[in-house]
Amino acid sequence: MLDAVGASGTLSVGANVSASSTGTVSAIANTFTDTAGSITGGMFEYAPDTASAVVLGTGGNLVDLTGVATSNIRIGEANGGTATATA
Repeated sequence: MLDAVGASGTLSVGANVSASSTGTVSAIANTFTDTAGSITGGMFEYAPDTASAVVLGTGGNLVDLTGVATSNIRIGEANGGTATATA
């Protein structure tokens, strides 16, 4: 699990992150970007660290899924949280 805590918690991945083909890569941060490398495994899940909606796209807390190459993607929920999203 990748976790950036606090109101300004930003997680920027700049290297390869991998899980087994049935494993999960979880990212919990108020802003997430993948600047280089790839994320592989069975599932990638992203959720904000603080209670807020997930905003997708430019200016949002999840700009895009560049570099995410998992079989499945879960947005808005990680480690049993509650999903809330806007676009």
